[in-house]
Amino acid sequence: MKRVQKILVAGVLAVLAGCATSPRLEPGCEQRGHATCSSIGPRERTLAWLAHQQNLDGAWGERSENRSELTGLVLIAFMSLGQGPASEQYGKQITRAFERTIEAAKDEKLNANSRSILLYTLMEGWKMTLNPLLRDAAMDLSGRSDGDCSPLWFARALRRMQTEGLRSDVDCRLRHCGQAFAGKTDLYNQVCHAYCLLYGTDGHRTCDFDKLETSDMLDWRLSSRPLLTAAMLHDLLYIRGIKKHDYLRRKMIKDVISRQHIKEDVSEEGWWTADGLGVPDDPDAKRFSGNDRSIYVTAVTVPALWWGSMKPAPSRDAVEHPKEEPDPGDIRVDTGNL
Repeated sequence: MKRVQKILVAGVLAVLAGCATSPRLEPGCEQRGHATCSSIGPRERTLAWLAHQQNLDGAWGERSENRSELTGLVLIAFMSLGQGPASEQYGKQITRAFERTIEAAKDEKLNANSRSILLYTLMEGWKMTLNPLLRDAAMDLSGRSDGDCSPLWFARALRRMQTEGLRSDVDCRLRHCGQAFAGKTDLYNQVCHAYCLLYGTDGHRTCDFDKLETSDMLDWRLSSRPLLTAAMLHDLLYIRGIKKHDYLRRKMIKDVISRQHIKEDVSEEGWWTADGLGVPDDPDAKRFSGNDRSIYVTAVTVPALWWGSMKPAPSRDAVEHPKEEPDPGDIRVDTGNL
């Protein structure tokens, strides 16, 4: 009897050992190149692929004219997934990228879109690290950005500056920005208008969702700028906070994740393309070519999936600075293993 028990125990241990060394994959993993074929999650695959694309100087992008914008977007993607300068795995790479961003922000020839992206990047970096160099660079750039209005980045940047006590004209500025999109029927313009109102000081009380309520909320691919629309819709659907919209948001997330590409021989890296997402004519993606386009699409897709879903990355100054109360403007939502 004891011998039978020993054999059974040995068999169980062998099975457990096999499970530990051979992670279970999802059904359909025999189809190489599909997102479900990796033993790690889409977040980790995305971070690994983006990190692998970084240049030696800390920037992202093959073409020099793309590097400021792409570096800012990739940093936003890393921070959206809880990665910062103090992160164990990617901290050194992120630190180099922030150093590059501080220098890029001094460029007087930056276009409005790049200014908005870098402003938001610097403000989120300041919030995460309390590094005064990031705050000072953001303040300098903010003084040159008053004529800008790229809602996805600019609205969030201004809201962060208002929360940190660095600007007091946020509500007025965003209302003025939102007027440029009011009364237009395209979903992108409707979302931009709602977004500007939402991120104003009293946005949660004044934002009118009536037009969005009558739209097909999942029809972001048919908007004039689908990738940016998807990122803003994720934000609006979460903040709306009712079951119907949470269901739509989660359905959108699952659809996008299912379209992630993974390498044939390196299943730990994953990325997105405009063609794979079903938006080959996205005007923002078409501004880039080659690998720069994939970097752009992947970096913008991350906020559309996981904005605020991860806890903030640890700060290098966490020991010296007291823990702050949660920012009511922050968006925190647990999307589980999506």
